[in-house]
Amino acid sequence: MPHKAPLPSAARTSNRQRRVAIVVSRFHENVTAKLLAGAREALRRGGIADSHVEVTWVPGAFELPVVAEAAATSERFDAIVALGCVIRGAEAVQAALETADALEKLDAAPRD
Repeated sequence: MPHKAPLPSAARTSNRQRRVAIVVSRFHENVTAKLLAGAREALRRGGIADSHVEVTWVPGAFELPVVAEAAATSERFDAIVALGCVIRGAEAVQAALETADALEKLDAAPRD
C-alpha cells in the first residue's frame, strides 16, 4: 500500500473549525458513494469533523454546479466539493455535458 502523507490539520491553520459542503450526484451512485466516502475520510484526516460537513445529493451532473453555486453564495462554507461521474461513451448525456461545458467556457471568456 502506498504511503499517504498526513494532510495539514485545519486546527493548525485557524482557531475555528472549517465548514465544508459536499454536493454529490446520485447518477452512478455506485461510484459517487465511494467518492463521497473518500472525500469524507480525507477531510477527517485533515482535521474536519463530520459534524462540520454538509452533504447534499442531487439527481445528476447537471445539478452539481447549480447547487455548488448556491452553497458558495450562502457564505456558510469554507470549501465546496462537487462529486459526479460520467462514464465516457456510456450515455448520451456525455455529449450534452461536453456541450454545456464548452458554452460555459465561452461565456466566461473576456469580452472587448
